Amino acid sequence: MKHSGVSTVDVVTVAEASRAPEKAFMPHHPSADADGFVFRAAVDENEEMVEMVEASRQYQNNVEVISTIRALMMRTINMGK
Repeated sequence: MKHSGVSTVDVVTVAEASRAPEKAFMPHHPSADADGFVFRAAVDENEEMVEMVEASRQYQNNVEVISTIRALMMRTINMGK
């Protein structure tokens, strides 16, 4: 943001989540263990949805900034004619 005025996203680290996998009793499921349990990933769908919406809005904001800059540059060029 300091150099160009456009916000970007960089990956700084990848960290392991401290959540335990969810355990569900499904004895007829093909992936069930010997005790009849299936383990699901410990993903919070609501948290992921919020992050996805936030990323989408940031992208839309960046597109709007670029469009505005382009329109202003074109108006500046047309002033010189």
